[in-house]
Amino acid sequence: MTPTPIEEIVTAIEAYDVKNAFALIEEHRAVYEYHPDFITARAMLCLQVQEYKSACEILLNGVSKFPTDVDLLFNLGHAYQCDGDVKQAVEYYMRAIQFTNDTNLIAELEQLCSDIISSPEFVSRIALDDSKDTDNTYPGDRVKIEVQRITSDETKNMNVSTISFISCVNDEEQYIKMLNYISNLEVPYGYKIECLSVRNASSMTEGYNAAMEESAAKYKIYLHQDVYILNKRFIFDVLDIFQSNEDIGLIGVVGSKNIPGTCKWWNDYEKLGCIIDMWTGQERLDSYGAMASKWAEASIVDGLLIATQYDVKWRSDLFDGWHLYDGSQCCEFRRLGYTVAVANQVNEEGEVTPWCLHNSVRPSTDDYLKYCSIFRKEYWRMLDFGISLELGCGRTKMDGFLGIDRFDLPGVDIVADLNKEIPLRDNSVSRVYACHSLEHLDDLSFIMSEIYRVCEHGAIVTIFAPYYLQSTNLSNPFHKHVFLETTFRAYTSAKTTLIDKREYAIPHAPDWGIGESDNSVCDVDFRTLRLDFTYLPDYYLYTDDELRFFRHSRYNVCEMILYNLAVVKNDFTQQDEQKCLKKAFIPPIFWHYDRLRTQAVQRAKMGENT
Repeated sequence: MTPTPIEEIVTAIEAYDVKNAFALIEEHRAVYEYHPDFITARAMLCLQVQEYKSACEILLNGVSKFPTDVDLLFNLGHAYQCDGDVKQAVEYYMRAIQFTNDTNLIAELEQLCSDIISSPEFVSRIALDDSKDTDNTYPGDRVKIEVQRITSDETKNMNVSTISFISCVNDEEQYIKMLNYISNLEVPYGYKIECLSVRNASSMTEGYNAAMEESAAKYKIYLHQDVYILNKRFIFDVLDIFQSNEDIGLIGVVGSKNIPGTCKWWNDYEKLGCIIDMWTGQERLDSYGAMASKWAEASIVDGLLIATQYDVKWRSDLFDGWHLYDGSQCCEFRRLGYTVAVANQVNEEGEVTPWCLHNSVRPSTDDYLKYCSIFRKEYWRMLDFGISLELGCGRTKMDGFLGIDRFDLPGVDIVADLNKEIPLRDNSVSRVYACHSLEHLDDLSFIMSEIYRVCEHGAIVTIFAPYYLQSTNLSNPFHKHVFLETTFRAYTSAKTTLIDKREYAIPHAPDWGIGESDNSVCDVDFRTLRLDFTYLPDYYLYTDDELRFFRHSRYNVCEMILYNLAVVKNDFTQQDEQKCLKKAFIPPIFWHYDRLRTQAVQRAKMGENT
């Protein structure tokens, strides 16, 4: 029997006839270039002449075209081992194990991996890698970012569309398992799949942008390396949603209808989708209710899996780490007019059948607050509820708050004139803090109506202001409003309050609320939960009862007053009032002044005892 050209090449290589082998390769390249055996033969020749890097490059190209070819994976591992890259050698030997049923070969490869892992070269390589990476998250930009492509077999005589699966990788074992699940997916006629793995990215956004530039695929699936796709018809289902509505730009498996002020989708009261999660160490089904159709519109989705049919650049300029890149991408798609969706994952019998298992660990919270602040500043117009808002924050904005000021200062998120509006949605705010700001506004009633509009029922409003009967306040021409114990009586019609009657009751107005005293209807309802005061040093040693008397009858006793109010829009019982009282906010600046008084009292007691 006449040997095939590939057999002739292999014979020449085994006979160390390099010149003849090279001539045969060049002669038959046009016909056999994409044949796995021809690729292997070319690599064998390179190995024979000790051109290991060339062998690795040839085999990598082969693996990109035939990702499950065991011989190519085995030889690539061998080539890396010859080149001294023992870590990569183990990776490709392990991949070969994943795709073979040959028990003898599995045993041989496992032994090879075991020998390599226990070798001094492997230990030193890992130690070197660890010395470059100071944390246990994805490797940063200490080395050049690398995008590696693995594609399914080319399909001949048909127009092929590509589905690209993209992952940032720092755990080869997890990634190999993920690839195994992808290899089991059913692929529609006329489509092929490719897998792009990104290594050495300094952030998820940088990695995803690099992969996006590498791939010409219309449909891209961005997924974590620890996500296993259980739904074998996943590609069919994703294409069905995309092709049914060209406005849908992005699909996730879990997410929320609203964006909370915390920036965490799972804090929403209208969550969507389902997932099997493993971060507790055991499989746990998280399912968030039925949907009326194949998908439901969402505001944000979790980044564990995001499918897109349009390319929108990830915001690496803002999110240069591993948090909130997913929420940002959803907001970017919505800015462009696309719909964000969560897939309805139920079978024909209506049973919940999650598309994915997330083999995750408890996520790191490092830098999360930093990225929350960035997210709130960039996308504040899209926040739906639960916002903590600071009015007139200046340079000293409280952590976790969205800050508004009329000056564009460091820390300010929204530059706006509070005399005109608070530029947020109705019922989107759960907490308001205003420190030495409301006294400067033109119309207190207007800003209180704006606070009421943007606040949700039960929101807490904390106001720290100069006490009226204090000479510096009275002489300040920029202070336009009076802040006393009774200021907020005019912003409610409720007859009762938690405030001690000795602070406000007089014979002709014994009840608290005077919001309808001019025969008009009070259109806001703020319940005063508590009053707190800071005092000038001369009054530190008096009792609370004495201080109350002095506050009401003298100047320059109290320096500042702190209010905690509850926003009431629906029924509000005494139990609700007590619950709101527990959420009252005492800012750090108040504790500073309170501590000065406490220290003075302690010194006085020590003096009495000596």
